[in-house]
Amino acid sequence: MNSQITTYHLQRENNPRRQTALSFPFLGQLGLTSEPDLLACRKHLQELLRSSACQKPISGEPLIIGLAESGIIPSGLMHQVVREQQISAGWICSTRRRASGIRFMESHSHSPHHILPLPQFQPSQLWFVEDEITTGRTILNLALHLCSLLQVRQMRFFTIADSRSPAQIAQFESILADRDIQFSTHTLIPLPPDRQDIAQNLQHQDIIISEDMIVTEPDEIQSQWQLPEQRAALQTQWHIVPDLANNLQGSLLAIGEAIDLALRMVRGNPQLSFQQITLNPWRVDGINIQHRLDICDKYYLYNYKHLKSPIYLLYDPHDRAIASAAKKQLSQAGFILKDLIL
Repeated sequence: MNSQITTYHLQRENNPRRQTALSFPFLGQLGLTSEPDLLACRKHLQELLRSSACQKPISGEPLIIGLAESGIIPSGLMHQVVREQQISAGWICSTRRRASGIRFMESHSHSPHHILPLPQFQPSQLWFVEDEITTGRTILNLALHLCSLLQVRQMRFFTIADSRSPAQIAQFESILADRDIQFSTHTLIPLPPDRQDIAQNLQHQDIIISEDMIVTEPDEIQSQWQLPEQRAALQTQWHIVPDLANNLQGSLLAIGEAIDLALRMVRGNPQLSFQQITLNPWRVDGINIQHRLDICDKYYLYNYKHLKSPIYLLYDPHDRAIASAAKKQLSQAGFILKDLIL
């Protein structure tokens, strides 16, 4: 497997459960991401998919699952790959906002609470697509829960990097095998773990907070999102939606989960690059991160001095206050931003 992909090793702030982190160029977290970056990632995902299909042919209609925020782009790119290969597959992502779905907790995250929408169809397999598997605890417990809920016995795990220890991998696989679940794991970059090789209890009942649906009024959901019918955090996505805007160039800053819209926009606008204003709190290390902008003590923009004009700001109505603060701070730094309303 060709693993020639740039990897950024980072240090987290204020998160004793996870002090180190990884990022990749296609995520748009440390700088501008362009269509060539996304194309390179799609090619890597095609390799992983080809390897997986050689092990076991793909049948039925898989469900591709990504976890917010860093899993949005790789899962979205995998959905593009499979649809381009004429494979019928749905795509959903978790959200950290109020929505309808399964509540669960990513225990090592700085923002742990998620909601995953339920699919509106019966999938043949579950495909989890991540940028990195750390301990595997969250994804394992969520997978077991979904297998039971959706009556699915087959799954595939795709990840750019796997930093689990051998003991964690062995326990992960043993638990799935004991449940008579057929599975395979496909990794581009196996990494040595940055923690001791000690088997942990990967099954924690508190990972799944509730099996109940969170009933949120439709009007409340609509008011939080741009183009809600086209968002994998709210409902299953089947098709590659046509381009949202044409003839854009420059830099597109996407706040939080609006990164899914940025992914599609850059694909249709070759002269446009995107970067995320992210929840991830990383230290300025002078290597991968030269400078950062702290926005409302919650969101962060890294290496922002490299932005190219014109600069567009893409955000959901839910994040209007974050957008206002970002525009003010970037204006003070000499940048002029234009709101992008779709």
